Amino acid sequence: MDLEENGKEGVREEEMNCNETEIEAKDQVEEGEPEPSSEERLAELCREQEEQKERYLRLQADFDNFRKRSRQEKEDWAKFANADLLTSLLPVLDNFERALQMQAGDADKSFSEGVEMIYRIFFAALQQAGLEAAPGLGQDFDPQWHEAIGQEEVCEAEKGKIVLEVQKGYLLKGRLLRPAMVKVGS
Repeated sequence: MDLEENGKEGVREEEMNCNETEIEAKDQVEEGEPEPSSEERLAELCREQEEQKERYLRLQADFDNFRKRSRQEKEDWAKFANADLLTSLLPVLDNFERALQMQAGDADKSFSEGVEMIYRIFFAALQQAGLEAAPGLGQDFDPQWHEAIGQEEVCEAEKGKIVLEVQKGYLLKGRLLRPAMVKVGS
């Protein structure tokens, strides 16, 4: 413990000497001495050392920030890497939904059940990739999630709400992938 205390005291004395030397050097420069003395030189070196230390600390902080920012960008890229693929598959999903909405006769019941089964499996696979439906029919219109393509006259309670969803909107892990095309009650 004595060594540590002595080491700390030595550093403190050195810092005090640097500060005293700086003050003395300033006094001598003001008097107009043309040649810098060793004390002035020591004071200048102490200032330069402090400046270098500050630059080093700033550089280290900048590098830490860069590393954190790079890690976040990499995580975001990995999280949303499938966005283009999912966007290109959305029309397929839309067509499956349209096929399911068409009510055919009993003769086509097995065909209709097959299409429905394919739709469920396909949609489940997209959900595993992070796809989810945006809020739609019956919800309040929100330009962040919806694209209004028209208005319909409705009762007072339905004003400002989505009354018809022409095309579903989708989110990828909470980020809008495609807005829903809707008609809004007016």
